[in-house]
Amino acid sequence: MIFTCIVEITSPLFWVLPLSKEQEEKYEIIKNMRMNGHTFLEISDFLNTSDFIPQRTENFSSQQVFGLFDKMNKRIKRLQKITPLKIYNFGLVKTSDEIVKKKISEIF
Repeated sequence: MIFTCIVEITSPLFWVLPLSKEQEEKYEIIKNMRMNGHTFLEISDFLNTSDFIPQRTENFSSQQVFGLFDKMNKRIKRLQKITPLKIYNFGLVKTSDEIVKKKISEIF
């Protein structure tokens, strides 16, 4: 006789890719400069003279900076709307060795 505990956890946060330090720093610079009234062209010029390197081009363009800023703002709003994780189907079950082995093989 074996007692098992089955817990199912769901959350959309399991599917969110983490940002790199560089991505976070870049966004903070863009956000702060925008809050201080700088244009995307001025921000791209600043980024081009800094240690940041664009992923797909040689230099930052104003359109690229706008895209980074816009995508990050959308990401932040999307993550704020995510509901908290749910834990359900929690229980203690008395079961046999065969059933446990079958359940484990279904999961993995």
